[in-house]
Amino acid sequence: LQLRPELSQEGISVIRLPKDLAQRLEQAVRDAQQAGALPLFNVPPLKVTHAPKPEQGDYATPAAMQLARLAHLKPDEVARIVIARFPQTDYLASVEGVGGFINFRLSDSWLQEQVDEIIKDMADDDLQIVKEAADEVTDLEKLGSESPVIRFVNYLIFDASKNGASDIHIEPKEKALKVR
Repeated sequence: LQLRPELSQEGISVIRLPKDLAQRLEQAVRDAQQAGALPLFNVPPLKVTHAPKPEQGDYATPAAMQLARLAHLKPDEVARIVIARFPQTDYLASVEGVGGFINFRLSDSWLQEQVDEIIKDMADDDLQIVKEAADEVTDLEKLGSESPVIRFVNYLIFDASKNGASDIHIEPKEKALKVR
């Protein structure tokens, strides 16, 4: 999911969540410095990535540990100060500090709005229903001539069906995608 108001190739306004969260995080640090809650220091680039485990939220950053050295404070104290000044946004349900990390959890209602918007924008012929009949599994191979994303997803479904899989797990990593 994307977000910061930039125009995509199709002219659609998007937000890049990790980038937007990092910018908001930097703003919270600068606000804390301005208020005297954190000492003045050059704010290094802050990186926000997908959380490695679902219980840690949707996105996470070790920024509190990174900034603790510069602020001469404990990471949990830095996290508390920064979270208190984190700018509100409609796409977040919560921002919490745990063990020097700052974890971000996306709002269920915002996610539902994104799904609804995607579905609303889809043309009827963009949707294809695949029946469970075994003879139709080969139809997925025929669909493979479409876009690379459709070919990839169809390949995953076809291969899983061919191997008798009951489910497909897709785990996004920072620079890879784990499928099992």
